[in-house]
Amino acid sequence: MESKIKIAFVSQFYRYYYKRIFELLSQRYDIDFFFFGGDMSIRRIPPDIRECWGKLGNFKGKYLKGFYLLPNLRITPTLIFKLFFGKYDIFIKCHNGRFALPVTFFIAKLLNRPFILWTEIWHHPETFFHKFSFYLMKKIYRDSHAICASGEAVKEYLLSLGIDQRKIFVAPPAVENSLYEKEPSEEEIEYIKNQLGIKDKKIILYVGRFVEFKGAVYLLEAFGNLNRRDTVLLLIGEGPQGRYLKGLVKQKGLKDVFFLGNIPNKFLYKYYALADIFVLPSIKTKSAVEGWGIVINEAMNQGLPIIATEDVGAVRGGLVKNGVNGLIVPSRNAKSLKEALEKLLSDENLRITLGNNSKEIIKNWTYDEMLEGFIKAIEYVKDNGYQRG
Repeated sequence: MESKIKIAFVSQFYRYYYKRIFELLSQRYDIDFFFFGGDMSIRRIPPDIRECWGKLGNFKGKYLKGFYLLPNLRITPTLIFKLFFGKYDIFIKCHNGRFALPVTFFIAKLLNRPFILWTEIWHHPETFFHKFSFYLMKKIYRDSHAICASGEAVKEYLLSLGIDQRKIFVAPPAVENSLYEKEPSEEEIEYIKNQLGIKDKKIILYVGRFVEFKGAVYLLEAFGNLNRRDTVLLLIGEGPQGRYLKGLVKQKGLKDVFFLGNIPNKFLYKYYALADIFVLPSIKTKSAVEGWGIVINEAMNQGLPIIATEDVGAVRGGLVKNGVNGLIVPSRNAKSLKEALEKLLSDENLRITLGNNSKEIIKNWTYDEMLEGFIKAIEYVKDNGYQRG
């Protein structure tokens, strides 16, 4: 561990796929992690966050208490005191947090300490608030001493805003591949199939929250137009759109659609292994975009061909390549999505080839590059004389 500098790392939530990168950073630097994004009484917290709530990895972390002044404005007063009096040399902050982001940024400026932004934004949202906040974000981009960009698409977006490329460092999102490449036993696979009654059918899989920008509505429409009795659709997840999606299935009389709810992360590999095709049909909305889509990393470990829209960060970031390990379709286009599904369902050789390519590609998509991006950003601000003397 490098003991010369002390770092405050402020993030909205602690997610399961952050565990390893936070541990690796902590092995190298003296870092305190602060999480400001809600509490267990807030039902809208995604399942993957609830699952790891309070179960920190091998790093120093703390959940901060706070309150909601508005539905999307959580105030955490203790963050101010911890950052201001913590004697930190460098501040790192994710792009989220209408209170936590400007507070961390301005405290860093007030204390004359370097500020590193970690962002997955490749398209700024277009709500009234976001249009107003865009000017603040541009200032943060320009005044950040370094930026960790989650993929090449984010870097390209920053460059389009005129941000100095010398201070942009790509840290492509990764997962612990060993957790998802495990092979379940034949008995485990047969048990799940028997429970669902889908023993001899091809399986299309979706994993993600049920929110508008995930685009599950278009997947249901595409599946409904397939008219194939040899195929089922499994949807894993929870979210505010869940009731609407289930109502849509009932209204349209769709058969062979299964809502499996939330599956604990440690068991997800079994469902990826079960499936024949993985689909992430995300769309851009006024309030959100798919910054990456980490479930694609997970699914590729089981050798699945990927169907994803052009509005998925993992597509724009180069993880999914059209005709290599998946098929890329326009967003909000159920017809194109249906045609891509039909193409893979009807061509077993293509399905296997793309799936095998997925498995090979993801082997080299590890935490090494993600860690390197953070390290380069930290060392860049140190080398440019921003650390405390």
